[in-house]
Amino acid sequence: MKVLLIQPPVRDFYQTSIRTQPIGLAYLAASLKERGHEVEILDCQTGKTAQLPIPSELSYLQDVYPSDDQSPFKLYSGFYHFGMNFGEIRRRIVASRADVFGISSSFTPYHGEALEIARLIKEWDRDRIVVMGGCHVTADSGTVLESPYVDYAVLGEGENRFPLLLEGIERDNFGRMKEIDGIGYRENGKIHINPVQEFIQDLDCLPYPARELLEMNR
Repeated sequence: MKVLLIQPPVRDFYQTSIRTQPIGLAYLAASLKERGHEVEILDCQTGKTAQLPIPSELSYLQDVYPSDDQSPFKLYSGFYHFGMNFGEIRRRIVASRADVFGISSSFTPYHGEALEIARLIKEWDRDRIVVMGGCHVTADSGTVLESPYVDYAVLGEGENRFPLLLEGIERDNFGRMKEIDGIGYRENGKIHINPVQEFIQDLDCLPYPARELLEMNR
């Protein structure tokens, strides 16, 4: 199967390098490639930064942080969209022609951006499969699956679970989903979450991250 792994853009007052390189997706890509899948990574945190109006729920900050602060340590000089705009993201999604889209949602404040990408995918082709994973998904998988744009959730470590999920999808074996720990899905409109039971004990068994799929000039 062809899989496109996506790191969404973020909307915030500032950007930090710790959430820039999608190393988790690179590890996941390596595990998928090892099992014969065709994989690409779309890092949406590349591209120009665009200033946005401050969201109403954060407007109180304007009274606390002056907009003319010239300090090199300033954090609240404006609200921005860091990365590709959603029009470009949609174009990349369509051009990929992937069968399955894996979206990372690691930070709760940016889950809205992840959901918007899922919406774009389903708006283009409702039959494409959307899988979401990451720390936010692990913490609140039930709510994530309430979205009509998300088909499956992967909890915890995805290096083994995601390939097993794809195997069940390829074989159209829905019963297999019920046997995979750490997988969330819907059956007859009801959300099911298989609790995480196992963790990867031997980290050396994992392939090195597929950094060749990242934009190295970043």
